[in-house]
Amino acid sequence: MSGRTIVIGDVHGCLRELEALLAEVRPAPGEALWFAGDLVNRGPDSAGVVRLVRGLGARTVQGNHDEAHVRLRRHLASGSREPLHGDLAHVSPMFRAVHESLSDDDVAWLAASPTLARLGGAWILVHAGLRPGRPLEAPDRPRTLRWLHRDDGRMLTMEERDAAPEAAVHWSERWEGPWSVIYGHHAQPEVVARPRSLGIDTACVYGGKLTAACFDALAPGAEPRLLQVPAARRYWPP
Repeated sequence: MSGRTIVIGDVHGCLRELEALLAEVRPAPGEALWFAGDLVNRGPDSAGVVRLVRGLGARTVQGNHDEAHVRLRRHLASGSREPLHGDLAHVSPMFRAVHESLSDDDVAWLAASPTLARLGGAWILVHAGLRPGRPLEAPDRPRTLRWLHRDDGRMLTMEERDAAPEAAVHWSERWEGPWSVIYGHHAQPEVVARPRSLGIDTACVYGGKLTAACFDALAPGAEPRLLQVPAARRYWPP
């Protein structure tokens, strides 16, 4: 089984489930082990997840939850008295507890993670999505890769989805390539498989499952073997 490429969906601090899934997957030395981002927040042990992933020598693309801790750590380190804005303006006690559990090395590792990874062949890994018809080098690409949810000719984040016009659909419904995209971010009860995309956030932190997509080869149209473990319980909402 050497040479596999393994991608694991959004963990969100679910350390117990990640350990169980890794026991099923059994990644071997030399195999590529990737995560689809959002290693942290909402679940019971974000720091434990980050340290396990780091210790395995695995890599992750940066999710919106990961990047929020990067921004907060930089803000605190700067000594700035300027108020925080956006999603950090009113961080919860749970978020602050997670932040305090992460070491500087943990956050630096998250900060160094790419927002897009070329896995091989035509396969690309991102956390949230890619806007159809936009080049990879588009100026707004990093935010898109971390936040994109639906698309109606402009980017709509998950926070905007409930107010989105009816014409807006999940970006993967309009995605025609040329790359095949693996992504997380959009929690669903089951894996969402479309001709050029594969969504593997199966809502572990909400009481669903944690999913790994295992590829023996990354040729166009490759069919991964899916391995899953159920969540021990629903962690979020608390």
